[in-house]
Amino acid sequence: MKKSKYTFKKYLFISISILFLTFLGSIFIKTYYHMTPAAHYFRAIELLEKDQTNQAFTHLILANKSSESGAKMFSAYRLAQLYHLGEKGFTKNISKAVFYYEQAADLGMPKAKYNLALLYNTGDKVPENREKAFQYMKEAAQVMPEAKYVLAVWMEQGYLGKKNKEEAIILYEQAANAGIQNAMKSLIAIYHMEKEQTQENIKREQYWRNRLKGSKNDIS
Repeated sequence: MKKSKYTFKKYLFISISILFLTFLGSIFIKTYYHMTPAAHYFRAIELLEKDQTNQAFTHLILANKSSESGAKMFSAYRLAQLYHLGEKGFTKNISKAVFYYEQAADLGMPKAKYNLALLYNTGDKVPENREKAFQYMKEAAQVMPEAKYVLAVWMEQGYLGKKNKEEAIILYEQAANAGIQNAMKSLIAIYHMEKEQTQENIKREQYWRNRLKGSKNDIS
């Protein structure tokens, strides 16, 4: 009789414990999966700063699988960075980086397009594709001064087989006006090496020399 009472109490305790844990689990699941996609993304960023990679990855994936374009784009870009650079315990994986960069690029992120252009240009663990590289860089250049500079270099050098110096100069000027020092140096070289040293070319060369000097002073 005593044994049956003990057995009953034991199973009662186990049953109550299971119910309690199930209750706690349901609260956790409800809270976890009822977070908005944006909340998942920002939570992932917080966890990455604390080097809690596994939890951060889960939140990034949940944000990435959502239908909310903003959360999907930013989470895709962050996942691409982690795989591209091998950060925060992620194993470097260029194929996965390209997959997520392309997701972010399709959703309109210029920085993702810029990085894809560089990857397709070098062909580092991804097939070299100059047409894709040029197109992505051209799209990124609509808003990114860094992309304008790279696109200008490619145009000046005849990246796809045809040089376009006039267009390159326009892009160099736009990038230089946005503060890109390498674009200023390229303009100085172009105006200095022009066969016809017109007054206008001399003036433009000196203008960009002064701008370059001023921008270096600003940095120091």
